[in-house]
Amino acid sequence: MPEYWMLTWPIARRTAEVAKLCEATGWDGLLVTDTQCLAAEAIVQLSMCVAATQRIKLGTGVTNPVTRDAAVLASAFSTLQEESGGRMALGIGRGDSSLSQIGKSPAPVAALEAFIVRLQSYLRGEAVPRDGFQSRLHALSARPKVPVDVAGTGKRVIALAARLADGLTLAVGANPERVGARVREAEAALLAAGRSRAEFRISAYVNVAVNDRLAVARDIIRGGAAITARFSGMHGGTASDGLDADEASAVRRLADSYDLAQHGSSAAPHARDLPDAFLDSFAVIGDAARVTEHLAAIAKTGIDRIVLIAGSLAVEPELIQQSIAALSTRVLPALRG
Repeated sequence: MPEYWMLTWPIARRTAEVAKLCEATGWDGLLVTDTQCLAAEAIVQLSMCVAATQRIKLGTGVTNPVTRDAAVLASAFSTLQEESGGRMALGIGRGDSSLSQIGKSPAPVAALEAFIVRLQSYLRGEAVPRDGFQSRLHALSARPKVPVDVAGTGKRVIALAARLADGLTLAVGANPERVGARVREAEAALLAAGRSRAEFRISAYVNVAVNDRLAVARDIIRGGAAITARFSGMHGGTASDGLDADEASAVRRLADSYDLAQHGSSAAPHARDLPDAFLDSFAVIGDAARVTEHLAAIAKTGIDRIVLIAGSLAVEPELIQQSIAALSTRVLPALRG
């Protein structure tokens, strides 16, 4: 059975309360986005979540190799690992909204690879050559090494994660066949790298909303689904394999029209333009029974963790709260039962 985590937007004086609620209602973990300028500082918020909880796992969803230095990031997570009793997970990707806010584009795959090599060396306590100096963490936690998880959709990033990381989190939507195909692709990459499947965690980001009115459920996740779907249409749509013609066209239009000033907003024109039929297949929406059935199908793909993205910006908070309550009290127990 996979683990079930939530992802949240870090908000000062609220993120720790979200972590406490996730822990109290039985979730396995909570990730916070790392997007300076648009949200509260992720590592500060994670430290508060660590202090506010005892069981739940915590991490970034995701940080990037440009705004964070490898030594600083490794030191921060090593400290959080010690403070939390070994509950941390370090999620990293090429960077998106965080980089747009400082006028930069996502890091090239080669830059992400070099960063992960350096980051993993720091976390293992090894010396890292930097401009002729042998750098290392001298205050490295004695707890288990912090696992590094790479967020990706395309073949090159999946292969990179299989070679160098401890896990991979896919952002390819909620179609079980597409998720399963990417799981098999990651397993083949692990085999090619001479690594054991047992030592590697494969996860999926899934946009989800519970509401008996399908139109309302769509609006709850519309902005968040636009974020996830955009990754399949970026860079020429090379990660859109497995989508039908209409879906592939939708994600490419989304990538071309996406307004990062309205990142994650259901009110954004690029999000409003997503067809209902696309949202119905790319996300998990509907009443509790329908959502449970869809998530159960994803769980059968061989996935190890499902990270639920349960809302968007510019949505009435009460609707999101009602959806999360239904996920916690009706859907999660049914999945585990």
